[in-house]
Amino acid sequence: MSLFSAAHVQSVAKLVEFRAAIAQFRSEGQDALDSLALDVRRATDWLADQRKFWEKAVRESHDEVVLAKSELNRRQTVAPGDRVPDTSQQEEDLARAKAKLKYAEEKVERCRRWVGMLERGIEDYSGPVRHLGLRVEIDLPKAGTALERMIQRIESYLALNPAPPARAT
Repeated sequence: MSLFSAAHVQSVAKLVEFRAAIAQFRSEGQDALDSLALDVRRATDWLADQRKFWEKAVRESHDEVVLAKSELNRRQTVAPGDRVPDTSQQEEDLARAKAKLKYAEEKVERCRRWVGMLERGIEDYSGPVRHLGLRVEIDLPKAGTALERMIQRIESYLALNPAPPARAT
């Protein structure tokens, strides 16, 4: 019994196709991993930008509250004997500034929670992705090289020994 029939190699061309498929899978897999890494980075950067934006909004809103309180106090201060002025506009401005501050503070808190959730998600995601990346980066090239050696050996063997004669049916 020859090595050719013992190995059950029916077509060297199929091995060549399989090696090419491994190379293509490696390329596409690496592209996908790179794309995912970029998406994770974009999400992290976007969330950090949102947090900075809302922290700035909190500072600005706090300043607006201080200014509105100051304006209300100034308007409420009257000299003895003077008529008490209408402060409804200043009170509305103060209420609006406080509402804006509260909204911005809620957004900062949400961003803070989302950052924590994203970091935990990235930690959970990173281990398996790193493992897959090593398989794509190391194991697939090794498999391609091993297949190439097998193909060369089989072709060398076939060049030395003609294919077995076809069986009569």
